[in-house]
Amino acid sequence: MFKRFMKRYLKNERGLTLIELLATIVILGIISAIAVPAIGGLIDNSKKDATVANAQQMVNSTKLLLASGAGTLKTGFVTGATSDQQIGDIINKGGTIYLSDLYDQKQLEMMKDPFNSNKDYDSTAGTGGSYVKFIPAPADGSKGPEYDVYLKGGTDNPVEYIAGASSAPLDITTVTRSTITKTKTN
Repeated sequence: MFKRFMKRYLKNERGLTLIELLATIVILGIISAIAVPAIGGLIDNSKKDATVANAQQMVNSTKLLLASGAGTLKTGFVTGATSDQQIGDIINKGGTIYLSDLYDQKQLEMMKDPFNSNKDYDSTAGTGGSYVKFIPAPADGSKGPEYDVYLKGGTDNPVEYIAGASSAPLDITTVTRSTITKTKTN
């Protein structure tokens, strides 16, 4: 009985026509044409968000380093000084803390560049490397201290991610996904 039922059911079953198959392919093509660019935008936005998070982490690590108030930086630059690189002086006068300083002081683990196959950021001290610039609060207390950040890809991918005009650092409070730009430096 079951064989008879199946035989009759399968006898009346037809396959897809060419028109139905083509319509299915066109619909899948339209869906993929919409989905692929959207997914690409999501990936780019997630890389920008990771870059913003890395910049914020640099600033937070700088705050912790300055809160310790003691120690010497190998490469940091104190505003108005030529060789004095004490953390206490940076707190009072302001200065630049390079990414390599944060690594050396064990305030930050190696950060990866999401735009460059997770290679390291440029932590070269001096000219060109990533850094946080600390500007102390004015004596009149009119505003708090400022933390400006400059973030640059590794030496094999010299791209500025967070930079203002003329490669100036940006105030961390203004850094968002929309401020992340990839500007080739070489």
